[in-house]
Amino acid sequence: EGARMTPINLVTSLHRIAKHTTDFVSRRAVRRDPRFRSLWELLAANIPHLQTQGLANVMWALARLHERPTPQVMEQMEAQIVRHAPHFKPQELANTLWAYATLGVQPGGGVLDRLAHQVGKRIDGFKKQELANTVWAFAHLQYEPSPLLWQWLSNAIAEQAGEFIPQNLSNILWGYATLGRQPPPEVVSRLEDQILRELKAFKPQELSITAWSYATLGLQPRPDLLDALQGEIYRQASG
Repeated sequence: EGARMTPINLVTSLHRIAKHTTDFVSRRAVRRDPRFRSLWELLAANIPHLQTQGLANVMWALARLHERPTPQVMEQMEAQIVRHAPHFKPQELANTLWAYATLGVQPGGGVLDRLAHQVGKRIDGFKKQELANTVWAFAHLQYEPSPLLWQWLSNAIAEQAGEFIPQNLSNILWGYATLGRQPPPEVVSRLEDQILRELKAFKPQELSITAWSYATLGLQPRPDLLDALQGEIYRQASG
């Protein structure tokens, strides 16, 4: 039956498995399941037939399952990504970058340059999660976007800052800090407004990342935010 499945069917099956696998134990069980191995072997053989959505979904699923393909398979994926890069949509770009970063795989073949170029061209279509994932992925991969792309990313971040959840906020600040990039004053101001609004929803790790990012960037939170951060850290530590 598997041999008769189309590339789209194979990608959909992998994506569904990954979407419903939410913890370390279940991921490990899936990776060890002979049925998953058979599915992946069929899918790997069909990589040359995948286009943008299929490529992005495969990368996302592999990252979620913590399944790192062989270098040979990754080279095939990279060739297809480079080939189809001009047609990637914002979510596909963000998911692919996130997947490389999550897998800890540094792509070759000019993949990051091609994807970054497309991020710049599609930046107006990026939503809050896509922006946060893209900045986080660039930082995790130690990829330095061009000054112009940084400007476009920062503009988009400033425009959408009021929609960010704590994870978005901490990941974006972490990205700036990790790459040693000072966020423009308008970005800092709008992010701080949103941190104050969302502060009680921050998890301990997100608070720690936010505090680390400020320290690494040499930024001093404005007084009301500093007081609120200290109060929330104390509240969580005491609770």
